Amino acid sequence: MRCAVPVLCLNNTAVMGNFKFHRIDLYLTIFGLFGLLSDAILDIFTAVEFYKAHDFIRLGVFVFFLLVSSVLVQSFSWLWYKYDKFEMKTKVEKVPTERSLLIMHFLQLGSYLRHIGVIEMAVCKYLALKGGTEERNPGHVAVMLSHDVAMLRLVETFSESLPHFILMITTKLQEEQMDTILGIKAISLVAVMTISILSYQRSLRSFLEDKKKHTTVSSVVYFLWNLLLLAARVAALCLFTSVLPGFIAAHFLCSWTVLFIIVWCCQTDFMDSKGGEVLYRGTVALFWYFNWFNVVKGKTLKWTALYHGYMLLDIMLLCGHIDVMELAVCKYLAVKGVDQKLNPGDVAVTLSIDASSLADDDEEQWQILII
Repeated sequence: MRCAVPVLCLNNTAVMGNFKFHRIDLYLTIFGLFGLLSDAILDIFTAVEFYKAHDFIRLGVFVFFLLVSSVLVQSFSWLWYKYDKFEMKTKVEKVPTERSLLIMHFLQLGSYLRHIGVIEMAVCKYLALKGGTEERNPGHVAVMLSHDVAMLRLVETFSESLPHFILMITTKLQEEQMDTILGIKAISLVAVMTISILSYQRSLRSFLEDKKKHTTVSSVVYFLWNLLLLAARVAALCLFTSVLPGFIAAHFLCSWTVLFIIVWCCQTDFMDSKGGEVLYRGTVALFWYFNWFNVVKGKTLKWTALYHGYMLLDIMLLCGHIDVMELAVCKYLAVKGVDQKLNPGDVAVTLSIDASSLADDDEEQWQILII
C-alpha cells in the first residue's frame, strides 16, 4: 500500500527518528514547484504559437496531452487524500474544507497545494519553527509529503512533459528548423525531466532502511545514467515520429498494452482501492514506455536487464524502420518523378494521395520497393 510506510513511521518513534529530510531534497522540491509553474506558462505560449500558425492538428494533440496529464495527476492527488481520510499534515492543507479541496482538484489545482505543504514543513525544519502537529516532527512529515509530490511530478513528466517535448522536436525536424540553440534547449529539457526521476528516487530511498545512504556522487551517477537512457529513447521516438507520424500512435498503443500486461503480472499494491490500482498500473506502463520504473519486489536485476534489452530492441526497430522507409520513399519518388527535396510531412501527404490512384501493377511495384 502507498500509505503503509508513512503510517509505520508515524506510529513508531524509533523508526521515525531514522528519517531525514536533507537540504538537497528541499532544493529539489522548490525546483519542482517552480518547474511546475514555468511548465504551465510555457504550455500557454506553445498553444498560442500553434494557434497563430493555424496548426490546429498539433494544437489538438498538444491540448489532449495537457488535459490527460492534468486529470491523471489530480486523480492521484485526490485518491491519496481520500485514502488518508483527509487527515491534513500541514497548516496550508488544513485551510480548505473537504468540499473546497474537491473543487480545487476539479479545477486542476490540488497538486499545487501539496507542493506548498512540503515547502512549509521543510522550511519549518530548517528554520527551527513549529509546524505540523505536535507529535510529528516537521522533517519527518516533509519526507512523507515529498514522496507524494515527487510521484505526482513524475506522473506529469511522463504523461505531459515528454509527449510535449517529442511533439516540439518532431515539428522542428519536419520544418527543418533544427539548430544549435534548439539542441541546447532540448538537452536542458531532458535534464529537467531526469531531475524529476532523481527526486522520486531520493524520496523513495528515505523509506528503505538498507538503501538510505545516497551520497552526492551516487546521485550524480544516477542522474547521468537516466539522462543517457531517456535521451536515447526520446531521440528514437522523435526521429520515428518525424518520418512516420501516422504510426507513432499504433506503436504506443501496442507497446503500452504489452507493458500493462507485464505490470499486471507483477501484482503491484501501491494504491488502497482496486480502481486506483488499475490506474496506477496503467501509469507505470506509461512510465515504462519511456524509462525504467521499479515496481518489482525483491531483486530487480533480471527485470531491469529484460527491460533494457526490450528497449534496446525497440529503439533498433524504430531506427531500422526509418532507414527502410526513407530508402523506399526515395526509390518510389524517383520512379514517379517527384521532387525528393520535400520534407517528410509533404512526402507522407504525396504518398497517401498517390496511393489511392495506383493501379495494381504500381501497387505491386511499391511493395517490391519496400521489400
